[in-house]
Amino acid sequence: VGVSEYVLEEILGAGTFGEVWRARHHVWESERVAIKLPTEPEYVRFLQREGLVVHGLKHPNIVRVLGLDPYADVPYMVMELVRGPALKQVIAENPKGCDLHVAMTILRGILTGIAAAHEANVIHRDLKPGNILLDLN
Repeated sequence: VGVSEYVLEEILGAGTFGEVWRARHHVWESERVAIKLPTEPEYVRFLQREGLVVHGLKHPNIVRVLGLDPYADVPYMVMELVRGPALKQVIAENPKGCDLHVAMTILRGILTGIAAAHEANVIHRDLKPGNILLDLN
């Protein structure tokens, strides 16, 4: 199944308003992205609003939006792919906690991303461990 110039490979997660898929470019096969698809037609407006709000944000701790077409046969938003786990998974796998240095590094990354978004007048509205992706590469 394809979306725009991408081939969907594997579902990465699902939320209230949509699914996120890992996808590869149909020509440049080593290029991977994440694609968000609304699960119901009425959720397209949420996808469009999210894409418009975050498009201009450029910060190492904020996932970049690379493309958006809420009017396509299959509406979609293309984002950079973060290859690490969600913070929720890391917490679940380490119930006794983690090293203070590791915790401070994660927290510093979260806070600098939030600060950059707030400087651009963007409020996340759904900040939780399941929505915080850790780039371990």
